Amino acid sequence: MDYQALSESQKRFRIFLGASAFILFLSSQGAFAHGLVYTLEKVEDDYLIDVGLSGENITAGDAVRISFELFDNKTKNPAEFDAVWVKLAQADKVMFIGTLQNDSSGLLRPMTYHFPYGGDYDLTVRYEKDNKKLAETVFNLKASDANQSSRFALMSGVVGLILGFLSAWFVKK
Repeated sequence: MDYQALSESQKRFRIFLGASAFILFLSSQGAFAHGLVYTLEKVEDDYLIDVGLSGENITAGDAVRISFELFDNKTKNPAEFDAVWVKLAQADKVMFIGTLQNDSSGLLRPMTYHFPYGGDYDLTVRYEKDNKKLAETVFNLKASDANQSSRFALMSGVVGLILGFLSAWFVKK
């Protein structure tokens, strides 16, 4: 179909649809960010400590998967360890403390944690082999309040309503 043969309202509607699709694509990028893996890394002694999170943005009340890996910093090969001692604390309050053991196949399964409150957390990880410390470090995490996610959902709804009214207005003309 020839673009020149379209009426003025049809041209405006096509431009509006294209712009709407682009805006929706950009706004969806924040919604899908939670599905990506985010990595925290630190070098301690001869080891590279690698902690993976199920998303870069942590929200209070949401489940976050946390995985633990350790690498030889020189060769970048996986280092052998038996267990990881984990502590999550907010200020002086310990929220979680425990030792995660490798399973019978030698793999360490990720843990899932629900951050109960927004704010700053310290994640302490210590890798052990034969009850001896290999490497230890602390990562600082920030969890946003749950009501911030509600605001994002509300704003998305308002944008959707505005786009709906505008499309109805363009079709009507």
